[in-house]
Amino acid sequence: MKKYILPVCMGIIVGYVMYYYIVMEIVTMFCYSTQHKLAYQIICVVSLVATVALCSLVFFAIINRTLSQNLLRIVYCCYFLVALYILFGRRPLEQVFIWNPIESIVHLNEPEMIVESIFNILLFMPVGILLRKWRFNKMLMFSVGLAFVIELIQGLSRRGYFDTWDIILYILGITISYIAARKCEQLRHRHSLSHKEVP
Repeated sequence: MKKYILPVCMGIIVGYVMYYYIVMEIVTMFCYSTQHKLAYQIICVVSLVATVALCSLVFFAIINRTLSQNLLRIVYCCYFLVALYILFGRRPLEQVFIWNPIESIVHLNEPEMIVESIFNILLFMPVGILLRKWRFNKMLMFSVGLAFVIELIQGLSRRGYFDTWDIILYILGITISYIAARKCEQLRHRHSLSHKEVP
């Protein structure tokens, strides 16, 4: 229990500052709705918990040179709650299906479109970390299926537009984090082997 005290205390301080100045702005930008004030307040609390838990996890890893599975579970639970709300919690829109990604790509000169594109990549990066033990082909097939189903549900339920550009961004986010997580595991494995070889 003692090994949690310092990382969690540091996580609370740094996490709150990060939440107040960065995360709350992003959550407000994507989740605020006058029609769903209670849901927005819940997402704010979940985002605060996630930010504190993530910062605590980082400090725990730095101080103890290992990851806390309990803190990691809290981070992922919060992540999935926020992701579900962002993807499916918006008020109904008109039903739009954009099959040609170029229709969206041409709008990348607009700041709002650039921010949304980067956010879509970042939103799905934790999924790639979860799938890091899968073979690349299996991960890619799952990513394509997941991205298509999410966009199809958004389009049919009018909780967002069905946009093939978003599908590409989701897959890109998952793939980038998958490759990075695999590389980190390989480096960690090599590092542990080199330490074992030293007499």
